[in-house]
Amino acid sequence: MDRVYISKEHVAGGQAGVDGESRDHLVKSLRVHPGDRFLATDGEGRELLLETTAIGPRIVEARVVEERRVAPGIGRAVTLALSPPKGNRMETAVEKCSEMGAGRIVPLLCARSVVKTEADSSRVERWRRIARSAMVQSEQCWSVEISPPRTMDDVLAENGEAQLLLAHPAPDSITIDAALAAWNGNACVTLLVGPEGGFTEEEVDRARKKGASTIGLGSTRLRSETAAIVALALALDALRRKSR
Repeated sequence: MDRVYISKEHVAGGQAGVDGESRDHLVKSLRVHPGDRFLATDGEGRELLLETTAIGPRIVEARVVEERRVAPGIGRAVTLALSPPKGNRMETAVEKCSEMGAGRIVPLLCARSVVKTEADSSRVERWRRIARSAMVQSEQCWSVEISPPRTMDDVLAENGEAQLLLAHPAPDSITIDAALAAWNGNACVTLLVGPEGGFTEEEVDRARKKGASTIGLGSTRLRSETAAIVALALALDALRRKSR
């Protein structure tokens, strides 16, 4: 059954209202009519079975038939800190990493970052919309959190208790499997992926002093968004195997 995103503020007293892009999807794509049922999620682990009661020009009204809580997946423990690449490639990374179930994505500001997003709130909001769309398309009930942009020092300080993995092609870099070999099932994991020019040696040194492991992602040179997708996929696979 198809599902849409619904703001949690629009569900109360057994009634729900679906607006915006979700309303348009219901009306124009799914062509719902009064009496039709569909699924909705607020992106915070709540899944709702709704029955359409009325279709207005700006909102679809519905009643709550069933409600359930969905446990978060292993990906909720993973933060991806990625320096936004040029063009729409950050959108690709957000979409694909959302589909895989990442917990949080942080636009990372590095010394060699080409795209500066400190004051670009509209871009961050667009990434959040893309994340919500990817969530419902992949039939999840937890939306990835898109953080405001953070500097390298901010991320290292905020994630001090997490296991830090820095994507960097150093001679002593190890695989993600090896880096997560001692993962205890409780610690969060932060993946740091730099800009197209890579992290500076000074940034790598700062991260290592905070306990970060430098990880390799194969023998070929990857674009930033590709590196982010590969790193997340490998990390999630390793965590799932260890949590069995």
